[in-house]
Amino acid sequence: MQGNFTIDLLSSLPYGLLTAGNESASFLKLIAILKAVRVSRIRTLINKMSIDEESKASLKIIYLIFQLFLLMHIVGAMWYYLVSIDQNWIPPLDFIYAGMPEVYSFWHPDTELTYRYATSLYCAVLALGGNEMGPRSDVEVIVIYLFLVILTFYNAGIFGEMTVLVQASSKKITSFQE
Repeated sequence: MQGNFTIDLLSSLPYGLLTAGNESASFLKLIAILKAVRVSRIRTLINKMSIDEESKASLKIIYLIFQLFLLMHIVGAMWYYLVSIDQNWIPPLDFIYAGMPEVYSFWHPDTELTYRYATSLYCAVLALGGNEMGPRSDVEVIVIYLFLVILTFYNAGIFGEMTVLVQASSKKITSFQE
């Protein structure tokens, strides 16, 4: 009952079933984000595994890549939610259509959700590299500023960890060659 039991319990509830048809229960859907916290314990599990260090380093690299994709999904989803409030944002892919309302665009009712998700994910990847997402309101400017600052530190952390893991792998290879 100690430790992460509360987080595990709250994140394992079937929120889709609990909130079906009830729009006032949208707060419960936010609690489902706790599932991402559970993923962070994979690193501890990898460290406790009884396998060689090279395999651990490989698993840690795979975990870092998964963590990167999870972060990009979260940033893309948060950005999509923010820009869908006023639907004033023009994604970089749709700049060529700006000012032509009769053309198929991001906010057109026939635009598929998968296209919107892919575009938001694309913008999240751009933000990871330091590019902006084309904010159009003051709130969007503040949010993208925070995204860029946070993602800059995240980038530094990822590159630092990758460097350490590659060095650990190369030491193992060097010791085998000697």
